[in-house]
Order: sequence, then structure tokens, then C-alpha cells
Amino acid sequence: MVSEQKPGWGDNRYPRASAQALHSKLLIAPLDSKSKPSRAEAVPAVGSGPPPESDKHAILGAADYEQARASLIHFACAIDVPGRPVSEDAEDPLYANIETALAPHHRLLLQTVQRVVETPGGRAMILMPPGSAKSTYCSVVLPTFLMGRQKDCRIILAAYGTDLARKHGRRARAIVRSAVYQNIFNTTPSREASAADGWALSNGSEYMATGINAGVTGNRASGLIIDDPVKGREDADSELIRRKTREAYEDDLKTRLLPGGWIILLQTRWHEDDLAGSILPE
Repeated sequence: MVSEQKPGWGDNRYPRASAQALHSKLLIAPLDSKSKPSRAEAVPAVGSGPPPESDKHAILGAADYEQARASLIHFACAIDVPGRPVSEDAEDPLYANIETALAPHHRLLLQTVQRVVETPGGRAMILMPPGSAKSTYCSVVLPTFLMGRQKDCRIILAAYGTDLARKHGRRARAIVRSAVYQNIFNTTPSREASAADGWALSNGSEYMATGINAGVTGNRASGLIIDDPVKGREDADSELIRRKTREAYEDDLKTRLLPGGWIILLQTRWHEDDLAGSILPE
């Protein structure tokens, strides 16, 4: 389910978009085979170093870079999307690339979130089951796309735990370290800020990954991504955890948004009064 409102939750002037309508629009305008670069590359062996990028350079031309800068769907197809770690280094792992083509629901997801982040005060809820790649495309791919396009873009990612947030931060950091990414956006990772939970680009953009209850005092955000605010059904069944999660959202996270900032909430629904359920009536 994709639920979208603009510019803010609780404003009845902006009806939520129909997921079915969005899907039908997307299916009648698929990427053609000529404009879609391939992701396929060999998965590196453990300890073998990063995979070669020469093939990626060979198939991407000036027009492909221009499309990747303009369209999140094209960007997701042009880069190597990190999947599972294949090395023993917990802080700076190597990743196996995700080689499968974008499914229709991935395209719908990417199209929707790009529209939301390009709308001042945009809001979206992405309510999908585990394993649907919502974190990969919203918490890993989307931030790197925005940070490359826009100078001084500040993204805060909040998850139920700091470890999960750092995991997403490492995967996103792996994207911006690639030559393909740097050729698309002409920016490089900052040497001064390179931790998994807080890294930056040379164009001034910043990515912060944190637990939803860990606090974000002193940081401001162009956009806020909340990725799985509770760990699972057991936490969702706890009235105390649900209340603390909603308080963190209202008192900590939302207050960090810069004027016109957007919010994307993605989660699996575990309880009728979880964070998404408590916001939907607004």
C-alpha cells in the first residue's frame, strides 16, 4: 500500500493517491530497453576487493548520466545497488550487488517517492510486508539520489534501532563511493565525515542514521525517512513502546525538519494503533 498526501498529514485539501491508479500510470510508461542500463556484474568473492566498474562505464554515456540525474528509476538502474554483505568487515563491508530487474511495485515505489520529495512539505506512507525491498529503495537508494542532485541536502533516517539505521547508512555510503555515482553527480564522499551513522558529500549534503528514540538534537533535515519504527509484533503490541514511538516522532523527529521538508514513513503494519495507524486518521 502506498498512501500519499501533500503537503502535510492532516490536511484534507489533498486526498491520498490511489495505489491502483498510480500503478496503472506506471505500467503504461515503462522504461524501454534502450534507456535502461544493466546492473549485472559478477559478485565479488570475500576479501577480493570492490568489483570492477569498467563495464558500467562502458554502457553509460552522457545521455544515461543525464537521465540518472533526472529520474530515480533510471538512477536505480544505473548504479550498483548493494545487497547482502560478502566480507567480514562489519564497519566497511563489501556487498553483493542486487542483480534482479526492477519489479512493477519497485517502479511504483520509486516514482511515488520521487514525486513526494519534489513536493514542498510532501508526505508518504509506504506500507509493505517484509522482503519487499522498501528499505533498499527508500532508505538506501533514494537518499543518495537526492544528496547528489542537491547541494546541502540533509537526510535523517530513523529506524527502530541504531544498528539497523547504521546498516542502511553503510549501504548508502557504498553507493556514493562508487565511480559510477561520482560520474553521475560529480561529487565525492567527504573525508571528514565518513561514519556509517553520519557521513557527508563534498557538495555539503549529509546523511544521518539513528534509532528513533536515540535523539537527533542539534541536527536539521531537508527530509525525514522513518524506516520500520518498531522491531516487530511484540514491540507493536506494547502500548508503552507505541506511545514512546509516537512521542519521538512528534517531539524529536518532526521538529528537526527545515521549512518545506518532506517525510516518508515506511513500515510493515503490526498493530492497528502503530505509528502509521495513529497518523492515518489525521
